[in-house]
Amino acid sequence: ITDAVADKTSSSVNAFQYYFNGVDYFNKSHFKEAIVEFKNAIAIDSTFSSAYYKLAMAQWWSQSELSTETLEDAQASLQKVLNGQWYKTTKEKLLAQGALELTRQNFIEAESLYKQLIDFIDDEKEAWYGLGEAYFHGKQNFDLAKDAFERAIELDPAFTVAYRHIFDIYAMNKEYDSGIIRATQLIDSNPENVWGYIFLSNMLIGKKDYERAKDVLEDAIELDPELTQIYYSFTKVYRELEQFDEGIEFITGLRTVSDLPGKYEFLANMYIGKRQFDNAINIYERLLALYPDNYHTLLMIGFTYLLDGKYQLAINHCERI
Repeated sequence: ITDAVADKTSSSVNAFQYYFNGVDYFNKSHFKEAIVEFKNAIAIDSTFSSAYYKLAMAQWWSQSELSTETLEDAQASLQKVLNGQWYKTTKEKLLAQGALELTRQNFIEAESLYKQLIDFIDDEKEAWYGLGEAYFHGKQNFDLAKDAFERAIELDPAFTVAYRHIFDIYAMNKEYDSGIIRATQLIDSNPENVWGYIFLSNMLIGKKDYERAKDVLEDAIELDPELTQIYYSFTKVYRELEQFDEGIEFITGLRTVSDLPGKYEFLANMYIGKRQFDNAINIYERLLALYPDNYHTLLMIGFTYLLDGKYQLAINHCERI
């Protein structure tokens, strides 16, 4: 661990332990928990550049969920690296500047910065991952993006977040059979990694094999009942099967699940399927109490009023947005 501390730019073993925990949470896409660990590391060592960088990436990725963290928080974490008065390596500066350009949607600039870093250090997984993000969101050159993500995974097979866009690309290209083979290989090589099951279920959903997808997701929830993304996939399955009562019974029977956004989204979607719009609104309002002024939840409230024919209430919510 001493060598690892030195490599990751902190002289504190305790700070590195928090950092290490945060990376583990990050790789599992538990971004809320990762953010806490990275902040703990920084509280011990305020010059810990790698912790600021990973904190920013966790804050950025948390935008895909309902989160109290914002894009501005991610940018502020990266500015800490760029503006900090401590010594920073070229790698740290290029990584931080590249990520900052990603969050600003300056994808051409991000691409250039990551290429500079790769020319300098060919085996830096974060640079290959960032380059993949730049290709994916910028030029939308999905072949180049996939190659970059694959290189990041080659360098670190535990870097699960890089797989997420690879499977997005399988889905966009409707290459579901190839995705099923790849996800099955992931499960076979690491049956404890819940993401193999999520990827497999999403490929099966793409093929409209909803019953098999449901079985796979039940395996996933046994592994990690607190992972929000599982409930988003379950929502698609129960909605397509029109098993709304079964879905409500399923989700309300999960006593171990805390106040996960995905659980509320799931329930609301089941009530919308049953055309019980007042119940759906009630669920969304409870979610909004946890995450005030969240754009997606406000939008879904307006959409539900629209489905219910309550047009003025829908207009009011759209104006609030």
